[in-house]
Amino acid sequence: MILKVKVKPGSTQNQIGLSAEGEIQIKVRAVPEKGKANQAVIELLAEKLGISRSGLTVVRGESSRDKWLEIRDFSPEEVKKKLFP
Repeated sequence: MILKVKVKPGSTQNQIGLSAEGEIQIKVRAVPEKGKANQAVIELLAEKLGISRSGLTVVRGESSRDKWLEIRDFSPEEVKKKLFP
């Protein structure tokens, strides 16, 4: 499945939440240099979903705050259950 998220790098803590518009918002402490923020997003999502980092790929938005991530072997319902119990 493809998951669209809004990333806020350089935050004070790592967390996943919903914006007022209902978008998935991921805050990471990492700065947006040399892919560090992308890596932090993948690590945080992998931990929350209970999968390996190789199960996640940024398919669009490598250098943007708006990212599309491919999550292998998960349905949208499963992702929502794991991220927002």
